[in-house]
Amino acid sequence: MLKRKSIYAWISVLMVSISGFCMDTMNGDEVRTPQKLRIGTTISVFGGLEGLTYENLKEARSAGISDIEISLTGLVNGDHPIPNAELKEKFRRVKHDADSAGINIWSIHMPYGADCDPSHVDETIRSHSENAYRGYIDVVGVLEPEVILFHPSWRLGLNERKQRMSQLIKTITSLNKDVKETGAIIVLENLLGYKLLRSPGVERPLGRTVEEMVEIMDLMPADVYAAIDMNHIKNPERLIAALGSRIKSVHIADGDGEKECHQLPGRGKNNWTLILQALDRAGYTGPFLYEIRAKEVNGFTDLVATYHRIYEDYIKSLQP
Repeated sequence: MLKRKSIYAWISVLMVSISGFCMDTMNGDEVRTPQKLRIGTTISVFGGLEGLTYENLKEARSAGISDIEISLTGLVNGDHPIPNAELKEKFRRVKHDADSAGINIWSIHMPYGADCDPSHVDETIRSHSENAYRGYIDVVGVLEPEVILFHPSWRLGLNERKQRMSQLIKTITSLNKDVKETGAIIVLENLLGYKLLRSPGVERPLGRTVEEMVEIMDLMPADVYAAIDMNHIKNPERLIAALGSRIKSVHIADGDGEKECHQLPGRGKNNWTLILQALDRAGYTGPFLYEIRAKEVNGFTDLVATYHRIYEDYIKSLQP
């Protein structure tokens, strides 16, 4: 199925292309100006799925937000999962309102957990997870996302990492066909794990280091890509540099690389000038997509103003 593109998305791409280069009028040399990215956010700042009304989406677009990510966590699992057929109807309404407001549904965050794990060593659980994901892919097809994001794993037992990678490859390779039929791509997100052990006998998930993410991506089909979560690793610019053009999406949040902080950039330990530099060098053209706690901001304008501030800081760092 060919995915329809909203008019605003094409305009955004065109503006990015035009703004990517400028001429140094003093000596005639072509000087590259780092492009500004579109600005997106997960739906936490909307108050979740029920907050995706036309009015709220229009407010976000007016503030400068162009893209959103919708997470299925809590919608298809947890204490009150929504049946797939009912959720699909809800998403049809969201898609209509998003299109009307000029908002692009950039990405879908697939659920994760002990019973929804694409890498599980128990083949029964892995196969069940794959089938559940396939159903969710069908549901979100009505949203026409560009990206479908997976966590590589849930928590691991001891010394399972190689076997887990093999299971992950099996699942993602199979699901890649379904995702491509919707017109989207798969991305795998790096996960938090500055120490190997989460607790005695329990290892942290796959994708916890630069080296492990590179290994995972090297084993994946070439048309499976990466998403970099700036809250999940110290010095995320190093991971960005290592994966380069394989990066097709991001989660923007500040933190310390040791716990889930999900702070607004500038409130943690990340060096945002180095991050923007690394994204620019990697040729990243997707949205600057926030994944922060709702309490971090007073409104959509905070997200936009924060991006512009750190972008200007980056531009200043390039000046002699």
